Amino acid sequence: MSERSEYTAGEFCWVDLSTTDVEAAKRFYGELLGVEAEPAPGFPEENGGYGYFTKDGKQVAGFGPTQEEGQPSFWLSYVKVEDTDETTARMKEAGGKLHHGPVDLPSGSGRIAVFQDPTGAFIAINQEREHKGAQLVNEPGSWTWNNLLTRDVEAASEFYGKAFGWRPTRGEGVPGYIWNWQMEGQRWPRGSPD
Repeated sequence: MSERSEYTAGEFCWVDLSTTDVEAAKRFYGELLGVEAEPAPGFPEENGGYGYFTKDGKQVAGFGPTQEEGQPSFWLSYVKVEDTDETTARMKEAGGKLHHGPVDLPSGSGRIAVFQDPTGAFIAINQEREHKGAQLVNEPGSWTWNNLLTRDVEAASEFYGKAFGWRPTRGEGVPGYIWNWQMEGQRWPRGSPD
């Protein structure tokens, strides 16, 4: 099993679902992926609460209700950062639009902020505290990959480079329209920087 107990700053560490129908989502993903749903301790029920999808007793993703009228259901990916406030300032300077936060999560589980990058994609950052991120990854029924589909690779490259130190790379034999984001010291085999 691919169990994780920590993440490096700049790595994706968590994904969660905001949904217009929590009960239907729990049934759907339970049947589709074989995950179980459990409430997250300390999250207030008055805004619909928050919960974890688990697989083999390990947290694989989060779920909760959408928070704004008319908001569609969506999945959101989180990148670990050392300091949410400092990274928020850097992301704003790089052209990101802050939508939520920075805010401390209940029960001291973390400090997050949600951004829209200059190309329109949403991304969240998390300064981990009690909650360290997904405990099981890269296994059937768990989170495996994050992907950005954008019409402006150059603007995305500039933004994520400034925000997290990522750089675009392309490995051997990879089609010209596919890039991988890479950080210094990352475990992935290195592609050739372009």
